[in-house]
Amino acid sequence: MTLPLSRNTTYSTSSPVKSNDLNDMQDRIIAQHAGVRGPYTVSFAVVGPSTGSNGALVTGGAWLVPFVAEVGSRILGYRVKLIDAATNTIRANLWKIPDPGVTPEIPGTTTGLSNSSATSQTISLTGLTVPVVSGFWYGAMIDRATGTGNFTVQAVEVDFDRV
Repeated sequence: MTLPLSRNTTYSTSSPVKSNDLNDMQDRIIAQHAGVRGPYTVSFAVVGPSTGSNGALVTGGAWLVPFVAEVGSRILGYRVKLIDAATNTIRANLWKIPDPGVTPEIPGTTTGLSNSSATSQTISLTGLTVPVVSGFWYGAMIDRATGTGNFTVQAVEVDFDRV
């Protein structure tokens, strides 16, 4: 056996240190601080100015739920949990938002649509690799693709990793 479960070599006070052992220790330290770590899932409860019993009631317009992710992370996917009047098709876009007053970006194919025939549902979008960079913040913009009925956003879950 070798590191990390046991020693590579047992040294005495007069033994020279072997280069292989030093290289192995350095490689293991580097591996702890580099490469892909995760995925991690973060959930956000959604509360709005018009709060229903199960979340934020959206009566018109759209709802933006910001994600909290560190610079250097990658957004891998997200899920929006909602209750719909079964008359709408709800859309959730991943938005990359620069400084105020600048038009947000929708990076790549990052839009998910709900099933308009179900009332309690989840919009899932997976397979993303959107890098989180400084100077921007990220969020799910949730609105109606079709229909005019109200809907309630309950929660948003975000999957991300660290590179």
